[in-house]
Amino acid sequence: MNDAASLHNDHFGDAATAVVNSPGRINLIGEHTDYCGLPVLPMAIAESIQFAASERAQPGLIAVSTLDGAVIDSDSARAAPGWAKYVLAVLDQIQPLAPGRGAQLALDGDLPSTGGLSSSSALSVGCVIALNEVWDVGLDAEELVAAAVRAEQSAAIAGGAMDQTVIAFARPGHALRIDFDPSAHTHIPMPESFVWIAGYSGTKAPKGESAANSYNSFVLASRAAAALLGDAPDPSGETAPQLSRVRTADQESISALPTISVAQAAAISQTDNLGLPLDRQLDLRISAEHVLSEADRVDAAEQAIRGADLEEMGRLMDASHLSLTRYGASTPSLDRLVAAARNAGAAGARLTGAGFGGWAIALTTEERAMAVQAAMESACGGPILVATAEGGALWSLDAR
Repeated sequence: MNDAASLHNDHFGDAATAVVNSPGRINLIGEHTDYCGLPVLPMAIAESIQFAASERAQPGLIAVSTLDGAVIDSDSARAAPGWAKYVLAVLDQIQPLAPGRGAQLALDGDLPSTGGLSSSSALSVGCVIALNEVWDVGLDAEELVAAAVRAEQSAAIAGGAMDQTVIAFARPGHALRIDFDPSAHTHIPMPESFVWIAGYSGTKAPKGESAANSYNSFVLASRAAAALLGDAPDPSGETAPQLSRVRTADQESISALPTISVAQAAAISQTDNLGLPLDRQLDLRISAEHVLSEADRVDAAEQAIRGADLEEMGRLMDASHLSLTRYGASTPSLDRLVAAARNAGAAGARLTGAGFGGWAIALTTEERAMAVQAAMESACGGPILVATAEGGALWSLDAR
C-alpha cells in the first residue's frame, strides 16, 4: 500500500494538503499509433505512484521519494537523473503559471520502472495534478494532460499522449479507447471473464539516448510515410504529417513506400530530424503497414472486448505482436515471454508499451491464469502480476 502522506509528514514535519494516486497502465492493443493520430486501447492498473504535496513559503520545489531514497531541490538539481528529471520537467511547465510559489512533494510507489508500464507518465501526470492542486493553478483535465505530455517530451522522447490520457481519465473496471484525430475518449467495460497477466521480460527498456533514437526513428518514419501517402506538410511547421489522415491509403501505394535516410525523411515531412543521425535509413513501408494495420486492430479489439470474445481478442493480440516484431519493437526476451504465455494456454499475448524490452501481457481465463503466470515467470524470471482495470489519477482525486 503506497503511503506518500506518511512520508510527507515524516520528512517535512507537516501534513500534505493534496494526495494523488497516479497509476501505471498496460496497453491492450494499439502500439506506436498515438503519435500518428490513430487510436489506442489501454487500461490503468493497480500499481501506481502516489504523490503527497503541500505548499511551502520559499519558491521552487523540494521532493523526496521512496523510489530510490533521494531528495531533490529544484534550485540545485537541474541535471538530476531518473524520476527527478520528470518532476523537474513538470515544474518547468507549471511554475510559470504560479510564479513565486513553492511546494514540497513526497513520492511513494509500487509501479515497476523497467519500461512498458508507463512509470514515467505516472510521474508526470501525478506531479502535474499535485502542483495544480497545491498552487490552485486552475488547469482543467485536458490542460493537465497536455502539460504532462509537454513535460515528458522535454525530458525524454517525442511520444504521443496515450499514456498520460489513460493515467488521468481511466475508470475502474474499464479499458479506455482513446482517439486523437479527432479527440475522443470511450470507456469500454472489461468482461469479468478476461484475466490479464503482465510479465517482465528481464530486459529493461532503455529510457535514455538509445530509447530516443529507436523511438524517434519510428516517429519520423511515420511522418515521412504520411507525407508521401498524401498528407501534405503544414507550411507553418506547427503540425507534422500524420498517418491518421491517410488511413484509407490503398495497399499498392503503401507497398511502394521507399527506404530513405533521416535527412530525406525530415525534408519530405518538413519536420525536425529528432536528433537522429542524418544517414540512418528508415523503412517507410514497414512503418505504414504496421501503424495502419494496428489501428484496424484497435477497432476490432474494441468490439471483441464489448462482446467478451476472448478468442478474437487473443487473435488480435497475436497479430499485433507479430507486426511489432517485424516493425523492430520487440526483443528476443519479449518474444520468449509471449511464446511461453501462448504455449501455456493464453488466448493471446503481445508486448506492451513502446517495446525494446520491458513488459508483455497475456489474455487468459481464470482457469488458465496460474499456468500462464508460471510459464511466463519460468521463461524470463518475472516479476509477474495480474493486471486489473483501475481508475485514473483524476478519478482517485475525485474519490477522496
